Amino acid sequence: HRRTLLEQQVVNSTTSGEEGKEDDDTMNNMDPAYWLETDLEYVSKILQQHDGKNYHAWSHRQWLLGHLMSMSTKDEDVRTKELKFLEKLLTQDVRNNSAWNQRWFITHFNHNKRQPLDSATARIEVEYALGQAKLDPYNESPWRYLIGVLKEQQKKKGDDTTSSFYELVQYAYTESITTTKQVLVSAERDPEGCANLNSALMDLLEFQQTPQSLEEALRLCQEMATKHDTIRAKYWTHVRTKELETKLKEIMTMTTMDG
Repeated sequence: HRRTLLEQQVVNSTTSGEEGKEDDDTMNNMDPAYWLETDLEYVSKILQQHDGKNYHAWSHRQWLLGHLMSMSTKDEDVRTKELKFLEKLLTQDVRNNSAWNQRWFITHFNHNKRQPLDSATARIEVEYALGQAKLDPYNESPWRYLIGVLKEQQKKKGDDTTSSFYELVQYAYTESITTTKQVLVSAERDPEGCANLNSALMDLLEFQQTPQSLEEALRLCQEMATKHDTIRAKYWTHVRTKELETKLKEIMTMTTMDG
């Protein structure tokens, strides 16, 4: 209902340019962006002060941002402000998965449509996700965000992006193995028992697509099933293991043919 009223107000504001009314309030009322930005501020208060995970508020916020960016010549300013807002929410609650979903939305919305990240932005997002993962390695959200970014880059691989993709995967893997594991060691926690970290490591190893990386991923998968995440043993044994074994067979077959 709120959106219906706002849509009508935006339409009216674009057609209410009466002569002789040039004061600031009237000029604001004639600007559709004024109404969208005003409602954006209202939603910000709801998310910050009441419920930072309210699905309806986030859905409405995406609608507001989409319209605001489509009519603005400064959509980059809108994106920058939204990213700063999201950083505030994640500082308050690093496990706010709704804020992570919103970050995906705002980084992918460009020129009035959703587009895959370019290589430079993907690097920024990978670094951001890893930085947040270090704050709480047990938090699933930054790890899934990281893998989501890399999967997207994998799909758009071409002759000009293949090397940068593998470099990004190797960077993420090295950071996860060294820095993030060290965070757990410093906290006197067992890195091998961190299910979300190990799940991400398996994905990163699979991205590398070598016999050695896939064998290491299978080893981690077996340990997850028998030691660290036994409640989901069937998933690790019957789903993830089979996926990795299939991929390993494909790689080994290709290696044999090339030889």
